[in-house]
Amino acid sequence: MPPGKAVTNLDYKNGEKVIYLTFDDGPGPYTEKIVSVLEERGIRGSFFWIGQRMTEAYGHIGREMTDAGHVIGTHTMHHASLSGKSKSYQEREIKDAIRAVEKHIQVPSVYFRPPYGAMNDMTKRIAADEKQYVIYWDVDSRDWNLAKHPEKIIDNVLQNVRPGSIILLHERQQTLKVLPQIIDRLGKQGYSFAALPKPK
Repeated sequence: MPPGKAVTNLDYKNGEKVIYLTFDDGPGPYTEKIVSVLEERGIRGSFFWIGQRMTEAYGHIGREMTDAGHVIGTHTMHHASLSGKSKSYQEREIKDAIRAVEKHIQVPSVYFRPPYGAMNDMTKRIAADEKQYVIYWDVDSRDWNLAKHPEKIIDNVLQNVRPGSIILLHERQQTLKVLPQIIDRLGKQGYSFAALPKPK
């Protein structure tokens, strides 16, 4: 998994049914509640945070999360769509987010997810220069658009998951509501959960 190359699925050998729950758009009011749901079940997740939302309080939460084994990556400084933007604009969005997140959580942040999945070759080069690993997804829960239909969030995950899947979720109220059901039902199908692994 070289820096700058977009990864959508992490293959596992020997038939291991390991999957990755990832959460975009934090930190925010649902961060700690989502983490609590995960930790009650012995699960570690991966979070992609927006640089401008970082505060000392969220930095403290982030440090506790990384100490516990969760992963925190970046999601640009202002949740910016990068495709079609200039090199200088993209560099600011990516680099400023890394600085903001690392300043507050006090550990390196090596994973990056472009908002909306929007990026181009320039984005990949900048990510590679910054030694950032670009994480896409192969299961889109569409939770951000299903506040009134949370049962569809569950269906979107269960109908598309496979071993190694990276599942796209967001730090939203509707996600928090259905997260226990998603985890429990996937567990009954023999899946286990992990945070994104450290790059080799």
